Amino acid sequence: MRRILNFANALVSLCAGLCIAVSLLYAGFALWDNGQIYAQAEGPTQEMRSLMSSRTPEEQNAQGEEAQSPLAEMQKINPDVTGWITVPNTGIDYPVVQGEHNLTYINTDVYGNFALAGSIYLDSRNHRDYSDNYSLLYGHNMSRHRMFSDVNLFKQADFFARNTEAVLYTENENFLLQSISCILTPASDSQIMNPENWNTLSLDQYVEKVCNNAVNVNEAGLEALKALIAAGLQPRILALSTCSEEYTDARTILLMLMN
Repeated sequence: MRRILNFANALVSLCAGLCIAVSLLYAGFALWDNGQIYAQAEGPTQEMRSLMSSRTPEEQNAQGEEAQSPLAEMQKINPDVTGWITVPNTGIDYPVVQGEHNLTYINTDVYGNFALAGSIYLDSRNHRDYSDNYSLLYGHNMSRHRMFSDVNLFKQADFFARNTEAVLYTENENFLLQSISCILTPASDSQIMNPENWNTLSLDQYVEKVCNNAVNVNEAGLEALKALIAAGLQPRILALSTCSEEYTDARTILLMLMN
């Protein structure tokens, strides 16, 4: 009987040890896999970022080289690159691509490789030259300030108030972006989440729309928008969209005036 009990105890200990070992292996794999996801988010970007800080056209001309803009260099790598978005004091500093449809780059990096982190991408219904009245960018909400997670920082009143400008570099011109509002809206919002529907808004409806569901409003940006409308001019707005946690399909949208 004692032998049976000793054998049973040994078997239980062995099983417990195996379970612990498997748990440790799984935890290690999960950490490695998580690290790979974040590496996918930053690896290709670091390479593209080096092009953004490469020699200026003047430096190239001084050496008898044909001037090439950083975006032109990126487009040699991937013709889908349409621009570069930089938001100071955040982790948002990425190339922007545009696919055939809005699922093309949701889990694809700027090199066209599978990556859960995806890319920052322009809505497929927009013109790639950002000539629309309303252009919509998407990016995943990831931790460690990756992709568009820092769009959610603009829900904080003090951060929103201190950070009102960004830059969009495009093929033909660069835009100084001025924040108008940060709003929280469902993914089903038929105008905010659809550039084609936004274009059906009258100028008077612009102000109502950018203030509707607003968490924070930049009065200076709002006044600049109103001034353009009063002058009979067509404002251009860039929206940065990412997932939020308030409810199932919540989206945080940072609306910025393109100057």
